[in-house]
Amino acid sequence: MRQVAVWLVTVCLTLTACSSAQSAAPLVTELSIIAPGFTLKTLDGKPLSLADYRGKWVLVNFWATWCVPCVQEMPFLQQTVTAHADRLVVLGVNMREDDVTIRNFAEQHHITYPLLVHPDDQISLDYAIRGLPVTAVVAPDGTLFRRIVGVLTPEVIQSVLSS
Repeated sequence: MRQVAVWLVTVCLTLTACSSAQSAAPLVTELSIIAPGFTLKTLDGKPLSLADYRGKWVLVNFWATWCVPCVQEMPFLQQTVTAHADRLVVLGVNMREDDVTIRNFAEQHHITYPLLVHPDDQISLDYAIRGLPVTAVVAPDGTLFRRIVGVLTPEVIQSVLSS
């Protein structure tokens, strides 16, 4: 059963990735549920858990180097985390690319926030990832506050920071 679910997620990502996010305004869904926990490895091989950032706002950004809208929003994500490092963290969860590709991309685009390797599709299932980019906004208390499908905008981030 799990293999079927993983296969379905993979097919959905392949068919819908980046298609709806390229020209439309982001779709913002307000939520108030406990954020699914996860522990993934960084590019350095160190484990990183969502729970490590309790007490801060966390933007869990699902992305890939081949996703044009993902690439478009990454400089903005970097600027946001630099400007608000005291209360906000960005975690970039890469979708099924190899470490070398991710590392080269991060160096070329001067990305300094943690980029996580996504070894299986459980997180995709937990966060209902059907296309890219998607950003889950986790509140300091660990609740999944918002789910944003599409490219992040300054207005969306400002509304999160003012909450």
